[in-house]
Amino acid sequence: MKAGQNVLIVAHGNSLRALVMYLEGISEKEIVSFEIPTGIPIHYIFDKNLNIESVNYL
Repeated sequence: MKAGQNVLIVAHGNSLRALVMYLEGISEKEIVSFEIPTGIPIHYIFDKNLNIESVNYL
């Protein structure tokens, strides 16, 4: 990502929850009720320091 390359991650819902929890700083309590729709990609855009600029569902 630091080299400007795109990264595609495909995983099971619980694995994605852990990744979203880490990336977005969501607490363990909040992630339990966080919905990740099946089959709908989440598109993250990061700045050069790998901070999230935007998050969109495609």
